[in-house]
Amino acid sequence: MKPTKPILLVEDDTVDQVTVKRAFRQLKIAGRLDIAANGVEALALLQDKVGSFEQGVAGYIIKPIDYEDFIEVVRAIDSYWRLSERAEPGPRPRR
Repeated sequence: MKPTKPILLVEDDTVDQVTVKRAFRQLKIAGRLDIAANGVEALALLQDKVGSFEQGVAGYIIKPIDYEDFIEVVRAIDSYWRLSERAEPGPRPRR
């Protein structure tokens, strides 16, 4: 199994935070889940956009409202990243 990367959840609603944690446990998704309550906190965690992509950030997902749909989205994301090959972060090109 490939090593997992940390996941950043940006969510201000504590109930939704718990829902995401529950979905991850139900699907047995390993890895660290970092939670930011808002964009300012998320940016503080990521430092800057370039730095976050250097650390493996590949995009973002908008969660569906229905829990069962959400479980399917999380399952699809987990399957995708388990099967995908990604380039490792390397040195930045000189400008």
